[in-house]
Amino acid sequence: MPTTFACFDVETTGLSSKNGRVIEIAIVKITDRGEVIEEWTSLVDAGTSDLGRSDIHGIRHYMLDGAPTFSEIAGDLISKFSGCIPVAHNANFDKSFMLSEWKRSELGALQFEVLDTLSMARKLDRPGKLGDLAEYYGVSLVDAHQALDDTRALAQVLIRLLEDGAEIGESHQFQPPLFAPEPSGRFHLRPEVNIEINPIPPVPPKHREEPKRRTKSVQEITAVSPWARLGALCLESLLLIVTFGVGWTVWALTLSGKGQTPAKKLLNHTVVDINTNQPLGLARMFWLRGILGGLVANIAIPLTFGILALMPFWDSKKQNIWDKVSGSHVIPT
Repeated sequence: MPTTFACFDVETTGLSSKNGRVIEIAIVKITDRGEVIEEWTSLVDAGTSDLGRSDIHGIRHYMLDGAPTFSEIAGDLISKFSGCIPVAHNANFDKSFMLSEWKRSELGALQFEVLDTLSMARKLDRPGKLGDLAEYYGVSLVDAHQALDDTRALAQVLIRLLEDGAEIGESHQFQPPLFAPEPSGRFHLRPEVNIEINPIPPVPPKHREEPKRRTKSVQEITAVSPWARLGALCLESLLLIVTFGVGWTVWALTLSGKGQTPAKKLLNHTVVDINTNQPLGLARMFWLRGILGGLVANIAIPLTFGILALMPFWDSKKQNIWDKVSGSHVIPT
């Protein structure tokens, strides 16, 4: 299963997240095989008269007329990052501004780990600045310091770095907070900015290692059959009994960050996000599927539990109550 990255860039009013504000953000989602999945960008109304170096980022006050605030698009950002590995160049800068805006919006705690292409480039003794790195790999960077153009270049540079032998280490997929805000669907573009999917141009021969393969879309991956789901449920119950619950719990905790339980591991099933097909992390596997989904399913034991466990037989998406609660489905792996 391909890894999906959410490359992002912010334009700000200053260099310090303590005083500066985010006034533009862009996200480009791309797989490790170079398939661009989605582009998204928006100007952000930070409610300040000081826009900083407009001669660098090019943002003027009139452009922000009608732009959403950060809190209004926070849910959209969470949705875009969900199930992906966030990526930025000089990641501490972009990460600090994201966390500062999140805190200002009083949205609660946020765990936000970001993969840094600057560190990846330095380990390979490659240029440090994004513009120089893009030039080294033959990547086009049309308008530097425009969030979407920088992020498009970043996504391509990331793929070049991976093909050049860079390692991502123990990077973690972003998992949304339990009580994340809902997406608003709002965005506001710079004049003459177009959002589209732009395929990455061919890699120069010296950097090419293997041809890119077409990946399956969400619709092309078939969910596990209802009978297989029922079999997994029975096997799960059997494993709980024979291990007195203790062995099953320990094993389940080691697997939950990979979207699996002991029975699903044995049957080669994986619980994935219904939108991205990325395996669920620990938070959604344990809290949403395990705790919340279990409580809902067991409100009227045993009748309700049995009915809701058999939901895949009549549900159009082959989901049971655990899937509905956590926004996931189970696929063969």
